[in-house]
Amino acid sequence: MGELKDIFRSKKQAFFAVLIVGLIAHGFMMFNKLSYHDDIQSLFDLGLTFELGRWGLGIMAWICAVTGLGSYSTPLFLGSLSLVFIGMSAVLVCEILHIDSKKGMILSGGIMAVFPVVASTFAYMFTAVPYFFAYFLVILSVYLLSRRFSVKNCAAAVFLISFSTGIYQASLAVCTSLIVVLLIDHILEYSDRAFADHMKEALLYAGTLFGSLVLYLIENQIALKLTDTELSSYQGMNGKYNIAMLPEKLLGTYHDFLGGGYTGINSTHFLSNGVKAVIVLAVIGVLVGLYQSKCTGVVKLWALLLVAVFPIAAYLVNFFSTEEGLRVHTLMVYSLVYVFIFPVCMMERVRMKTKQEKKDAGALGIRVWNCALSIFLVMFITIYVSLDNAAYLKMNFVQEQTTAYFNTLVTRIKSVDGYRDEYPVILLGFPYRADDQSFFHADRFDGITFDGYNYDQRRLFNDYAWENYVRYHVGYAPDYCEDYLDWWQLPEVEKMNCYPDDGSIKVVNERVVVKFAEY
Repeated sequence: MGELKDIFRSKKQAFFAVLIVGLIAHGFMMFNKLSYHDDIQSLFDLGLTFELGRWGLGIMAWICAVTGLGSYSTPLFLGSLSLVFIGMSAVLVCEILHIDSKKGMILSGGIMAVFPVVASTFAYMFTAVPYFFAYFLVILSVYLLSRRFSVKNCAAAVFLISFSTGIYQASLAVCTSLIVVLLIDHILEYSDRAFADHMKEALLYAGTLFGSLVLYLIENQIALKLTDTELSSYQGMNGKYNIAMLPEKLLGTYHDFLGGGYTGINSTHFLSNGVKAVIVLAVIGVLVGLYQSKCTGVVKLWALLLVAVFPIAAYLVNFFSTEEGLRVHTLMVYSLVYVFIFPVCMMERVRMKTKQEKKDAGALGIRVWNCALSIFLVMFITIYVSLDNAAYLKMNFVQEQTTAYFNTLVTRIKSVDGYRDEYPVILLGFPYRADDQSFFHADRFDGITFDGYNYDQRRLFNDYAWENYVRYHVGYAPDYCEDYLDWWQLPEVEKMNCYPDDGSIKVVNERVVVKFAEY
């Protein structure tokens, strides 16, 4: 414990960078309440758990239910706690990768706080803390292993990784990405180490990952039996894995990684091309570091192989599903934050070399490389801060528009001839098929496409969670009838217009019928 205190004291710049830059990036979300889609559906719980293979999240849900802590989707409390976990993760990442300069720590903490996956996760605020806690646990496990490969540390790491995977499976990609960067860093830092020692280290990490995955699967089966639950079919979770899909998934992974779009995070050519530039500069850093090192040829080839494997580790979620056409959501790829931390690590290694060899002929080129990378990273942090705020601004407007529209709908329902408060309401063709030419869409917001913020008024109005949305945002909670087919065929209903036209709402057989679309 004392050692961890010393680490947090020496790496405090990373922690405070997360808190300060994170507050600027996410303050709007933390000090307001944007609640829609899954968040409005899970205001008082952590959402689906055991049926999605998230037994660790199920345990946390039980703790929340017993203690009341975290049982409400409160933005300031949960958002602040999330930033604390991100801050602690940033400190450990800097310690693991030996990022000791103030600039390196600030850049690392800054990018971990503002990476739009954080904003995407905050759109599901009810589960933000468990997810960032899971990421912290896998980073802590890598820290334990990086200190010493003992039976005690390996056992602790296996348990921590399995538990964090049980909270959110995407945390496994965060773990593998960090391990790959760490292995590359160790090649440059311990250049006199033999190839056999590097391989031994890699195999120990791989064995730990394999052990944690096996433990997770065993624990998951036990949890399913104890709770009498079956795995959901969501994303092919309950299917059998088809190894024949691996080549296609592998090609898709490299396509997604090198494309730079990153599930809508970098939706503009400027951002996606900027990511490609960062990747190129990072690879240059590896090549320079290998050139300066005393590594043998075999070790250098091993380092280049690890660089080639990094996209697989960062996009590991592509291999999770048993079905074709996996839809990778933005909040599943926090592991891609290492695309920006990797070059920070390389800056530390190459920077140390240049201090020892100031008269080297390539020193000027290395300084230019270092400066270019710094500019790119600062640029991305700044743009991501702006993009996060723009995403919150967009959804603030869309939420206001949708609430106003529902208010008008409720007013028209209560104003229809023959309305009685005790009459149930029947909504025909809603959700999913409701339309209105007056629905507003702002083209200027189209560039914000990462998950949680890829809505406009039409889509949010037709969202599956509409009933809870109306309950909490509008305060209207009548009884709804769902025997739709019989009502579609009534002559009175067939003659009705579709909402919002006049005559689209009528009292029929002591029911209030709202017709949104033709049968």
